[in-house]
Amino acid sequence: MAEEKPTIIDGKSVADKRLRELRRRVGDASLGLGIIVATDNPATRAYIAQKRRRGEAVGYRVTVRELASDSSLEQIVAACDEFNADDLITAYIVQLPLPVGVDPDRALAAVAPEKDADGLSPANLEKLYAGKPGIVPATPKGILTLLKEYRIPIKGQRVTVVGQGRLAGQPAAALLEQRGAEVTRCDESTADLPAATRPADLLIVAAGHPGLITAEMVKPGAAVIDVGITRIDGKTVGDVDFDAVAKKVSAITPVPGGVGPMTVVSLLENVAELAQL
Repeated sequence: MAEEKPTIIDGKSVADKRLRELRRRVGDASLGLGIIVATDNPATRAYIAQKRRRGEAVGYRVTVRELASDSSLEQIVAACDEFNADDLITAYIVQLPLPVGVDPDRALAAVAPEKDADGLSPANLEKLYAGKPGIVPATPKGILTLLKEYRIPIKGQRVTVVGQGRLAGQPAAALLEQRGAEVTRCDESTADLPAATRPADLLIVAAGHPGLITAEMVKPGAAVIDVGITRIDGKTVGDVDFDAVAKKVSAITPVPGGVGPMTVVSLLENVAELAQL
């Protein structure tokens, strides 16, 4: 009997389609996206360039505020204050990670909620965790879009989320639980990770540890969403051993080309939503 191939969840094609739809929706509106960056990390810089390129393709005015990689909290907050007061900036983000020693919570608290394109300000996160309507952080929003696009069920499903970071794991777990999933949350303190991942109908991995999830840790027929992005020897890899895991699951995201493109388009969609609000 031939081995059934899994559905490869193509985030790039979905993102491209949504970008075209967004461009039509934005039309001639004059919207501005701001990006505050305080790092010289090559991978992060490349990611910012992608956001700028995609944003301009949609028709946004993109303003990147370059700060030194050793900037203080006060300098980052001052940049936020400028963007908060600038009518040409519809919405903006503070690109993470921040310089060593800068508390991201305090930096993100300086972002005006009505201009919070990443959905990471305390006020917007409070809404999210309370189940209230609001701006959804870009990565979990992208995940939900992919699940809907590929008709992967959420309600009533056993879901395991590996990694509880502020950008993906924590908000994704909350959003899936609100949509009726039975969610198990895992982080570095989880004593027996395989025992938590094997029962999952849907496995979401956002740990930042390349190859963390092996085939033995995944339920046959499960759907797997790999959020991890790590550069090793010039190659981008995820948290899942793709080749091995793909042989036993029903659907899986590749890295690159899975969640990454959806994070960018979700950010750009948030700008348009904030403009309407």
